[in-house]
Amino acid sequence: MCCSPAPGATAEPTTNLAATSQPLDIQITGVEGMVQVRDSSDLPGKRPSSAMNVTEGAEFRTGIKSAVRVFLPPDQTITLDRMGVMKLMQAVKQGNVVKTKVGMPYGRTRYDIEEAGIEHQSELVSPSSTLAIRGTKVSITDTPPFAPSAVSLTGRAVYRSAKQEGRLRGKGQGKTDISSQSDNPGQFALLQT
Repeated sequence: MCCSPAPGATAEPTTNLAATSQPLDIQITGVEGMVQVRDSSDLPGKRPSSAMNVTEGAEFRTGIKSAVRVFLPPDQTITLDRMGVMKLMQAVKQGNVVKTKVGMPYGRTRYDIEEAGIEHQSELVSPSSTLAIRGTKVSITDTPPFAPSAVSLTGRAVYRSAKQEGRLRGKGQGKTDISSQSDNPGQFALLQT
């Protein structure tokens, strides 16, 4: 289960964090179907349970009709849907900034961030795209051979792929979709009709 950033994206190693950073207390809050978790790449996978704690570097894998939900305090929830893999590459708090980076080689992941007066620097990275998240509810799907796509339900997000960069919505707008095959959400909507 390896995770690499999208072409053109810079990968920041988690070892260069300031001495004032604190790791987040990450907790699994829901498990449905066949799910495996491991604390690092060199350990075997095991079946998780609700209320189980994991650390930065944990990797998740889901099977058919399966999902796992993870809570990162104070206000982030990540859900990995069926037939997916994800890794918590970074999960720290530095002062009043919560930094998270989630790698997803394939699958569909929903990422919910509530705005709580805390600055979030969150990224959801797949092999062909990156989604920068700001106080929102988003979902990204990267399942070959289909084109990667992202959906923003509330708030703001920036979607980057090898072909383009697009902004997903501002506050007060409705649901917005974008794909690596379209230049902007309007073109994506036109392709869908």
